[in-house]
Amino acid sequence: MIRQTFIATLVALLCIPAVADDYHYREALIGERAAGLGGAYIAVADDPSGIWYNPAGIMFSFENYFSLSANVYNVTKEVFKSTIAGQDYTYTSSGLVPSFFGFTQNYGKSKWGFAIIVYNDDRIDQSDEITNISTGVGKPNTLSRKFYQQNTSTAVGVAWASEVFKNFTWGISTFGIYKSNRIIDNQLILYNTDAATKQRFLISNANLDIGILSLMPKLGFQWMPIKDFSVGATLSKKLPISGNMKIKRYQNATTATGTPADLTGTLATDLPSSSISTTTKDISPLELGMGLSYFPNPAVLTSFDLVYYSADTSSDFAAQSTINISAGLEYFTSEKSALRLGFFTNNSNTPKLTQGSTDQRPHVDVYNLTLGYSLSSEGSTFSLGTSLGSGKGQGQAIGGSTEIQTIERTNMAFFLTGSYQM
Repeated sequence: MIRQTFIATLVALLCIPAVADDYHYREALIGERAAGLGGAYIAVADDPSGIWYNPAGIMFSFENYFSLSANVYNVTKEVFKSTIAGQDYTYTSSGLVPSFFGFTQNYGKSKWGFAIIVYNDDRIDQSDEITNISTGVGKPNTLSRKFYQQNTSTAVGVAWASEVFKNFTWGISTFGIYKSNRIIDNQLILYNTDAATKQRFLISNANLDIGILSLMPKLGFQWMPIKDFSVGATLSKKLPISGNMKIKRYQNATTATGTPADLTGTLATDLPSSSISTTTKDISPLELGMGLSYFPNPAVLTSFDLVYYSADTSSDFAAQSTINISAGLEYFTSEKSALRLGFFTNNSNTPKLTQGSTDQRPHVDVYNLTLGYSLSSEGSTFSLGTSLGSGKGQGQAIGGSTEIQTIERTNMAFFLTGSYQM
């Protein structure tokens, strides 16, 4: 996300949105069964997606396993209510992106696996024009904005798991994670004619480029104390390796009151530019997960997860401690078909906004429902499903302002998965 350096204290220079998002931890669900179960998979994890959810779970997969899944389409929308002159401002992120490839393989009495995961991919490409901002003399009248952002996190990892004693397994996975965040923000503000009959304008162009490399080990345990009941636990934390952030920006010279200054004929004065290059790192909370699953009969599975994320005061915005929960139900309508339902939270890791402060991070908790259907035939499985979510919170769309806007957030995703047991 762009820091204060990017933000002018002008009515129309908007903050970078929370859609492409460091402020939530569960932007995408990974895997075949897990996606349909709302991500409640720590105590199941018996397919290649277990490399991500709980590496100990892959020991309960009886065969070598190959899985590929994709979010066929996903869209997220955030609406900042009554932002400028009573008008809403909307950010929409959409994309078509693969999300998971993985396999597990027997190795003696142990198992190992490999996975490539795109667990976050937000893309915003929009053009906006807001008119009639003010009718006052010399005041801003029109904002034209072209905004592009691509924020992608990709993980590549391996896992190994083994049985400690009967029905008790442990495993470890290690992921290399690369996060790329690129932003181009071009804005033009047209002002009403001032008292000197001058019609002023302001041009502001900004570019942000972030690249961060991290290592994330995950330790997992899974235990089936009785035949129909399973317990799982995980512990993980990102370890920063390297991170660079470059910011470039130029904008018309402004007066002390924030309006465009008279031209001097000197380019460096009339169109000052700035460039910043510094180190940065990804959010790195300690993540502790606990899961339960219950199989009341061969046709039914229920599961529940609770994941705790610690505070990370070393991050750019001092992330707060957060808890997310998920729950899922799987019902085999026949030997070869299954229906899955799920629920999960995607709570914000930012503090709640306080009156009188500026440049506060948006705080929106999102609640999601999932639905999936799966067909199996001769060792292969095909699944499709959808995820729908919504939430309401608060944010500040305008830099330097103490005004707080209500944010309404919605998201929708469709996913396809294919797998094969060898």
